[in-house]
Amino acid sequence: MDKVDLRQQIQSALSKLHTLRDDIRVRLHLAGMDLNDKWDELELRFEKAERAAEHGSAAAFAALHELLGKFEELRAKLGHGEPLGGAKKAAS
Repeated sequence: MDKVDLRQQIQSALSKLHTLRDDIRVRLHLAGMDLNDKWDELELRFEKAERAAEHGSAAAFAALHELLGKFEELRAKLGHGEPLGGAKKAAS
């Protein structure tokens, strides 16, 4: 392989890396926006569920239970451990 061919391959590899880097940046940004939108939605639902819980109805309990699942799903996407109520394994 001569130096001209090597330089072309290096330029090609750099070009691909630039494209991949830019694509990854965009995807990370969009993922962040998606998570922020999801969080905003959950915050609104939490406020409504909290107000409904004051009435102590079965519907309020069902809404809280569903919302708890949504919060746990989001936390899992963020990579933060066991769901609430899950028993942590004791170290042997």
